Amino acid sequence: LGDVYKRQLLYSGSGANSRMKARQALVSFEEEYENGVTHLAWKSPNYEVRLGDYRTKIEAQADLELIKDAFPTAFIKTDMIELPQLEKTPLTAIESK
Repeated sequence: LGDVYKRQLLYSGSGANSRMKARQALVSFEEEYENGVTHLAWKSPNYEVRLGDYRTKIEAQADLELIKDAFPTAFIKTDMIELPQLEKTPLTAIESK
């Protein structure tokens, strides 16, 4: 189902109001960016907002550069992910001469 690859951690916090702060970070991200795969998770004792299911660190680093001004504490973390779909070029017949 999943494997160990990279994802961005946009928010991680525990204690009073951490769930609300995590939701705020998630909403803030979704208002600023589109096409990002986000995850809100509780991993004792923290709520985390995670971005992306990246196959490589290079892919994760490219998006980190894009969001670092809005999310200066974001970083890349190794985690279990849902493997993203690979784009597949449709099969076409070669025309004979």
